[in-house]
Amino acid sequence: MKENRRHKRFSLDIMEISGKMVFATYVKILDISLGGVSFKADRRLNMGSEYALKMVSRGRELTVKGVIVRSSLTESIKDARGNVVPIYSAGMKFSDTSEKKLKEIEAFIQSNLRDADREIDLCSPSGKRLYIRVIIKDPEKSVVDVQEGCKVRNISLGGMCIESAQALEIDSTVDAEIVFPEDRSIHVSVRVVSSILNSDNGVESYNIGTEFMDMPGKDREVLRDFISSLELPAS
Repeated sequence: MKENRRHKRFSLDIMEISGKMVFATYVKILDISLGGVSFKADRRLNMGSEYALKMVSRGRELTVKGVIVRSSLTESIKDARGNVVPIYSAGMKFSDTSEKKLKEIEAFIQSNLRDADREIDLCSPSGKRLYIRVIIKDPEKSVVDVQEGCKVRNISLGGMCIESAQALEIDSTVDAEIVFPEDRSIHVSVRVVSSILNSDNGVESYNIGTEFMDMPGKDREVLRDFISSLELPAS
């Protein structure tokens, strides 16, 4: 088979090169209180892990951090390509409970109250905040930032192949961090060009081929130095 790649790829099976894929998962907000939020997502979120959630509705944006306290598979849908997509219901408990953040959450809830909920008072007569759950109707945009580990199988100056527990959509773009030996790392945006299911040993994972898109100059130098070290003959 003719090799069409511009850059030579180097296998890393004998080296532990790890990475993190950072991407946004779109979610549907179900309800929210001053203490947490319930939502549906097209990706399983790990119990006990902390994530950042951004909600945009009625001209107001709210970004919060929280810990997943509940996550379960509740249904599945088909995407535009006919693929079955699992849908998870999750509950998040806010981890930032500072006075400033509570005021931001309260303002977001107040601006999104439905007419039927306008009489709800989020504070008791004593002035203490009440953790009442309020339904938010159709926010324009809600995303949760997800970081997931992956193993780098091979790499070149132009891209890499990783092994991940999650499938990624072809032509999607995600941010990635790659950690090399000696505590060196690079940050880069990658475009997904292939995603192949691998079920070796009964454990499902995906071999995902990517090409590098945006990479700062200093990170490209780190990558170039690492590639050069792989080209050196063993002593």
